[in-house]
Amino acid sequence: LPSCLPPTNLAATNITGSSAQLAWTVNGEETAWDIFVTTDASVVPDDSTTPTVANTADNPYSLTGLDPLTTYYVYVRTICGENEVSEWSSRATFTTKCATTTVDADHPYTQDFNGETFPPECWELGEDVVFFNWQNNNGTAFSYYYGPIYLYMPILHLNADNAVLTFKTKKSRIEFYTGGSEGGSEEYDDGLSIVKVSTDGGGTWTQLWCPTINELTTNYRTVTLSLYDYVGQDILIAFEHQGTHGWTIDDVEVKVAPLATFTKTIIGVGEENWNGEKGGYYLIASPLAFAVDPTTAVGMITADEGEGENVVLTYDLYSFDQDPSDASGLEWRNYRTGAFNLVNGQGYLYASKNGTTLTFTGTPYSDNTKNVTLHKTDDSSVDFQGWNLVGNPFGVDAHLSCAFYSMQNADILTPNTEGGSIGVMEGVFVVAESDGDQLIFTPAQSGSKIAQLNVNLTKGASTGSATLLDRSIVRFDEGSQLPKLQFRKGSTQVYIPLEGKDYAVARSEAMGTMPLNFKAENNGTYTLSFSAEEVSFSYLHLIDNMTGNDIDLLAGASTLRGTSGATGSATYTFTAKTTDYESRFKLVFAVGSSTGSDTFAFFSNGNWIINNPSTSSGTSEATLQVIDVNGRILSSEQINGSVSKAIHVAPGVYMIRLINGNDVRTQKMVIR
Repeated sequence: LPSCLPPTNLAATNITGSSAQLAWTVNGEETAWDIFVTTDASVVPDDSTTPTVANTADNPYSLTGLDPLTTYYVYVRTICGENEVSEWSSRATFTTKCATTTVDADHPYTQDFNGETFPPECWELGEDVVFFNWQNNNGTAFSYYYGPIYLYMPILHLNADNAVLTFKTKKSRIEFYTGGSEGGSEEYDDGLSIVKVSTDGGGTWTQLWCPTINELTTNYRTVTLSLYDYVGQDILIAFEHQGTHGWTIDDVEVKVAPLATFTKTIIGVGEENWNGEKGGYYLIASPLAFAVDPTTAVGMITADEGEGENVVLTYDLYSFDQDPSDASGLEWRNYRTGAFNLVNGQGYLYASKNGTTLTFTGTPYSDNTKNVTLHKTDDSSVDFQGWNLVGNPFGVDAHLSCAFYSMQNADILTPNTEGGSIGVMEGVFVVAESDGDQLIFTPAQSGSKIAQLNVNLTKGASTGSATLLDRSIVRFDEGSQLPKLQFRKGSTQVYIPLEGKDYAVARSEAMGTMPLNFKAENNGTYTLSFSAEEVSFSYLHLIDNMTGNDIDLLAGASTLRGTSGATGSATYTFTAKTTDYESRFKLVFAVGSSTGSDTFAFFSNGNWIINNPSTSSGTSEATLQVIDVNGRILSSEQINGSVSKAIHVAPGVYMIRLINGNDVRTQKMVIR
């Protein structure tokens, strides 16, 4: 055997458009080598060949200055001593990639997959593919079934601070023939869709995006990913597909995103602006696509006043989380004791001592939806179990498909149904039924209305300029309910108790009763005011269980009847003490103003509620009859309009007849 052995296992890795890394196995103790590089496959080096790189001690060795899209042939030999070298090694072959493309404000990189070849020029398919690789599908890049399957972009050099990667994407449910005597098919809808980036030509990778199964749907969405951490570097981006769902990407672009500036005025704690709005805590959110360091948000982190024991804090900033997988603790987290970034889609609690204007500048979130994963701890002892503080992700007003709490001035949480919109830079509270629930934000759309009765609570006898203390909502559809959330313990509140739970938003049938509880923080005078949205009433009474008052809320507020051009307000002012029973009120109502309704009567707490609106001729006088199962008329009397009456009958089945001119309506009633 020769005493000077050539290297083995010569290979090239980390290949770019102008460089590659060579490495080999040493078969002795030598530490110096010659390298020969050629682009001519017919040239084979011998003892007289002059090395391209002579006497290098580097293994691995970085070849630089190469031409893009060129095939190179490489040999290495060992230097064992003066005038003693080995034979040349076996040849290694590699082809350089495309030249690195620089992305800056004037030169974005785009790919729409509409060309005749796939993959497009300078894109590459991964190796070791099981079954099916990426392919062109009607001008898109499409992959399906098993994996991992890789699609690599060209190497890009980022020459801008706010570079982003954007692409359209969706998934497809794939149906496969399953065979068998009867044939058939089966749908597959699982797997992973991953976008990752490398700064060393594919040697190591960092994941940029991996959506949950609920985030990636069968409808196209536009994804925007920040490349801020890779400014000034050469990057390789890969789309990795695993599983049995189909994954489509299209309109890939790396560009410099336009910057936008968003501001939010924060009134100082205890202060009041010219419009009567009081300062306090705010629920805020970031409309920027990427995480924001609070120190970069102008006006947010301000210097405290004073020193030592006399220091006065000038701001408060808290995050809120119930993620069971997070070992750092539950619920409220103070920025002062553990810094965090502001993440798009999340909400935060903020207050300023002296008042400030928060200014966020950066790349706005540009997708048309935002999925947020909700959390719920199993620990029932925590104060806010199941609640999540989320935030409007957009630079425009947002909409949610569930009821939520927003925060009014002076720390007041106000319930809203799906008809409400969420302002820019505004956070809201929502409740999760279970850990991992998905919440979807969309930009607010006009015309989104809910049939509901709003009950607003204020302090004092006037509602004109009074500060809203609390609100409850009775909704007349199949939408979501909202449990009562008491942000500050002991505060004055109005709420709806149903089936052992307290609600701020509760559903109801068109006719019935609804308990309305009240709790006072301080003795004094309070006012309830009532307003309707997308609903009118033919009967609406408020019963004060403590005083016995029966208030006809329609008497002074024809707006609640749905009358065109009507004016007037429905209010009830009362005095209360902190020691009063909370079961203070009850609502009795009948929705609708048109005649001919199948249901016009119901029984509540010993009283018959008769919905008797005016007919088209304007009359509301009618004859009310109660008839037993044998057809006997037990009672007959004249009524005028909708009424609540005490009609004493034994338990049983009855027919209620209402005669209003030519309009005769009959309804069966079962009294238990």
